[in-house]
Amino acid sequence: LAERVQQHDNLLARLDLLEKENGELKKVLNDKDLVIERLQGQLSGIRPTQAPLASSEVAQPHEPVTATTTSDATPNSFLSAARKGAQRQDPARTAKRRLAAGRLFQTAATKGQQGYQYVYLGRSGKILRSEVRHQLRRAGVDTGRVLDICFPATGVIGVLLHVQYVSDFLDIMRKCEADHIDGFEPLDPATLADSKFADLDPAEREQLIYELTNKRALQTLQFLRPLNVSGVGKYFLSAGWICQEELDSAVSDAIGRLAKKEPKKAQFLFKRTKPNTFEDESIASAASIPVLLNNVNVPVPPVNVSLSFWNANGLRQSTVHDVLSHVGSTQVLLVTETWLTSGSFPSNWTQYHLYGSKVPGAFNRGSGGITAFASPSCPFSVSQLPSYNAHTLSLKVGNLTVHCVYLPPPLSSDQVLSLLRSLPVTSDTIICGDFNARFGSLLGDTNTNPR
Repeated sequence: LAERVQQHDNLLARLDLLEKENGELKKVLNDKDLVIERLQGQLSGIRPTQAPLASSEVAQPHEPVTATTTSDATPNSFLSAARKGAQRQDPARTAKRRLAAGRLFQTAATKGQQGYQYVYLGRSGKILRSEVRHQLRRAGVDTGRVLDICFPATGVIGVLLHVQYVSDFLDIMRKCEADHIDGFEPLDPATLADSKFADLDPAEREQLIYELTNKRALQTLQFLRPLNVSGVGKYFLSAGWICQEELDSAVSDAIGRLAKKEPKKAQFLFKRTKPNTFEDESIASAASIPVLLNNVNVPVPPVNVSLSFWNANGLRQSTVHDVLSHVGSTQVLLVTETWLTSGSFPSNWTQYHLYGSKVPGAFNRGSGGITAFASPSCPFSVSQLPSYNAHTLSLKVGNLTVHCVYLPPPLSSDQVLSLLRSLPVTSDTIICGDFNARFGSLLGDTNTNPR
């Protein structure tokens, strides 16, 4: 038994030696293979091109048949990359980049027509936006000039383009035999094909289709490149899909997005030429306040007046009663952005109006507008004063003068200061309203402005 155990130990020891030797030989063999492969690649790279051998000739021993095959099997080598040469640029893409660079050096007159436009095409069924872009690219459309793709109605695709590319786009679509839907109107209530809206009356259908179109337009502005928001927003405004206040807000948000991503570029593009802000006018100093607001400083005995202010962003006739029921203790309620363009609201409160302006193509929808509601229990006489500018509703409440202003975002600091200076101000005057001032992180906002 002892001899047999010793034999087994000897066999195991020999197996260990053989395994170790086998591993070393494999390593040497791999190294030799790499050297042979590298030498064959070098040989095929420096060997001069020879005419193909006749069918009767036999390959010579010093010209291995597998040399080319082995070289082709190593595409990552420097020699393989050198033989391929530099990748040639796509001529069409090169020309497009050249034209894009040249636009920077054109005057406004030579740039041609500016603006944006939706082109509406037919669709046979449900389709993803990514698939629409893929098919447009296959058809030959420069998808880099497609700003947005939407589905405004059943069987309709909207493609947002620069006006200068519309003609080329339609030519491509005609070659593809695509259906161009000319004269499509997104605000037409007839586009509401869902059966659940069938019982709505015409006014409700008009309101609903506007809300859907408005929401879609605002979402588009939210995801566009910041520098395209203003131009596209003006197109939406002219079409009656959004109001001026919504455009101003979208542009402000776009500036904020650009400032976060490219702060230096945003500061250069949107910096003011004149620093006419309240801080620059030193409004905080006592000496400058009378100059800015024409303060007369006439002392008046104090009175107790209850005033409330609300920025409504659209006040509906059907909600006025509910609003007033929540402010029963106030004597005068001032509301900005009523969107009221004529008439009055159904209420027993006395009303004073600065009417807003109609939004073109928005089915009698307005923008702006200020209304003051005087409670039937108000102990003071209330009267409307002459308008000192197009953005202020002025009232006399007892001996108190109240100026309620709505200052849209696009007004410059010069215009804002001019409007404030136009208001007669004494020590019994209150200026309130929506100044559209953005305070940044101080009040939890994401943006700031000079106001």
